[in-house]
Amino acid sequence: MDKYQTEQRCFELTRDYVANRANEKTRKYINSLMPLCDKNFIPIKSERPDFVVNYGEYSYAIEHFLVDFCNDGINNNQSESRRANQDVMSIYKKYHDPDIGTIKDTDIVCATQDIEEELNKILNISLSFDYEKYVEAFRRVFEQHYSRVNDYLSNKFINGNIMKIGFLIEFHCDTTLMHAVYNNARVAFNGVHKPFPLTKDIVDIISAATKLDFVMVSQFNEGVSIEAQDVRIYEPKDMDKSIREQRIKIYDKVFYEKK
Repeated sequence: MDKYQTEQRCFELTRDYVANRANEKTRKYINSLMPLCDKNFIPIKSERPDFVVNYGEYSYAIEHFLVDFCNDGINNNQSESRRANQDVMSIYKKYHDPDIGTIKDTDIVCATQDIEEELNKILNISLSFDYEKYVEAFRRVFEQHYSRVNDYLSNKFINGNIMKIGFLIEFHCDTTLMHAVYNNARVAFNGVHKPFPLTKDIVDIISAATKLDFVMVSQFNEGVSIEAQDVRIYEPKDMDKSIREQRIKIYDKVFYEKK
């Protein structure tokens, strides 16, 4: 997939989650900030920002980017999530038979072995998680895109009288072995479809971006971009309202148990 196809896929999977899987209160709140579920909310392919949506008297400038919850540091800045997704896609292409729409019986054993090996790699990504590095990476990527706000506002496709600008953040993680700290107490999250905990550090980063009207975070399972697992939206100018409307708990930090 090229860059735009990846961005478009994230947008559509995010829309699908909000329309069909988000609870009513969250869906209503998201659509009050951005009418994502309306069939007339159609994105135009663009650059800086990645999407422009002209909707009545409004224009929405939406910049998409991926934030890793685990990478190999500032110097290399390699996305473990992109690597995992590329590896999973390689396995799919290797064994998928378009004539029958699935894996041939003769390839089942080899495909299963490759999938198990990839799942072990994804597990190791989680076990290498470092909370401080995660916050540092989130801040660095977020502020890099935030510094371009004036460029987004001057996009040639914008034609509405009222301007709304925001981010669509694609976030891949594995919550299977995740733990968090809340009011100095440890909390375990047992389940692969749990929302990744929002922490005070991330709230502070988003709250400081007061030129934005919204920040949407779309969560996917690590290495598997079949469907979004959770979608939340935040108003930097009123984080308290965002947290209250979506009943979000704010944690102190996140960690993974090392074994």
